[in-house]
Amino acid sequence: MELQNNYQQIAAQNAEVVAVSTDNLEGAKWAIDSLGVPFKVAYDLSTEVPKAYEVWNLYGDNLATGSAFVIDTNGIVRWKQIYSGIHDLVTANAIVEALKAL
Repeated sequence: MELQNNYQQIAAQNAEVVAVSTDNLEGAKWAIDSLGVPFKVAYDLSTEVPKAYEVWNLYGDNLATGSAFVIDTNGIVRWKQIYSGIHDLVTANAIVEALKAL
């Protein structure tokens, strides 16, 4: 919820948030609708995106590990946070600070 509630801080930096989900589309749609997610959600049932960003199956669970990336307009990853657990969430403030450092 922190990211949803503070999304405007990120948007004010002329940036966009795109979440990538490998979850079942029906369950993910319910979560998006019920939480009121203000940003785009892309679905990757093939798991190509988390594999490309090296966050697939980090813990031997065949799941994408929660993570956040700041990618510049040239497609270069400038900042990232790979979650170490389910409660390890990135804050909007951390993303804003990473954007300011570009």
